[in-house]
Formats: sequence, C-alpha cells, structure tokens
Amino acid sequence: VSVIAVATFGVLPISVASIVGVALLLVTGCIKPSEAYQSIEWNILILIYGMLALGLTMQSTGVSTMIASVVGQVGMNFFDPSWHHFAVLVILYLITAVLTELLSNNATIVIMAPIALALAYQMLGAGPEGQELARAYVLTACIAASASFVTPIGYQTNTFVYTVGGYRFKDFLKIGIFFNLIYFVGTVALVSLIWDLIP
Repeated sequence: VSVIAVATFGVLPISVASIVGVALLLVTGCIKPSEAYQSIEWNILILIYGMLALGLTMQSTGVSTMIASVVGQVGMNFFDPSWHHFAVLVILYLITAVLTELLSNNATIVIMAPIALALAYQMLGAGPEGQELARAYVLTACIAASASFVTPIGYQTNTFVYTVGGYRFKDFLKIGIFFNLIYFVGTVALVSLIWDLIP
C-alpha cells in the first residue's frame, strides 16, 4: 500500500517504488529471498520479453512496412475510394485484435504502431492530413492491442488468473468474445466520427 501511495503522489516512479518496497521487505525479514524468488512468474516474463523482441525484429527487418503495404492495398483495391480510410481502419483493428490474443499487448503495439504510421503516410503523405490520420490509426491500434479478452495468453493479468484460478481456455472465449465485439464496434465508430472517416 505504501509503495502505491508513494508512486501515486509522484514521489518516485512506480518501478523505483516497487524495488524499494521489495528491498524493505527483504531487509526487515518479512519474506525470505528464496520466497521472493519463487513468487516471480518467470514464464510470463520470458513470454513478454520474447514477444517484445519479436516486435522489434519485425520493425528493424522491414516486415512491418511490408504488412502496412499489404493492408493498404487491400483497403484501397476492394473498397470504394470514399471508404478507403474507414476500410483500412477496420482491417487495422482486426489484425491488431488477433495479434494481441496471441502475443502480449506490449509486443503487439510495438509491431502495429509503425504499421499504423506507415499506412497513414502511404495514403496521405507525412503532411498535416497524414499526421491526423496517423493519430486515428495509432489510437485504434492501441485500443485493439489492449482489448485482449478471448485468450489467457494475450495479457499478463489473464495469464495470472488462468494459472491461479484453474480456468480453461474456453472460459475466456465464452465471455471475452462479447467484450471484444463491444470494443471493436465502439472504437471503430468513435474514431470514424471524431476523425470524419465515414463519407
């Protein structure tokens, strides 16, 4: 509680406050070092950092730009010109939503943010209009990356609950699909209205 209070009032960053809190617990003997070590979920940490490395690799090798090009071509070739921006928005959300169920949310946004920027600049250039569209696309990707409800591996909290609570994979699917649909419809509708992407 004291760690949260210190971080909340801006005295220290939460990462530093957490380390100080753990150090105090160890120094005062509240927990043993072996207990602290055993309480760390190493498999989750390895999963998160592995996915972050994958995202950075995709960005540095140009795979992100290639995916952006494919998404842009699909949006522009299969839809009426007046619906191009909206179609790409929907496709971008769906791809991000699928990825975030398989990877972590952090890794997904590392992959998808450059793709969202590349899409906007491919369609409207790097001027003011392209920057506004980029904001719409990046915001959409951020929300989609955070909407991981269908699988227990897409978000750290899901994984914690899954392992501790004894849930099954299909338990997440039964409930999560409705939340995913609500997020999808709400995000696409609001972003389209605010940035005027619907003709």
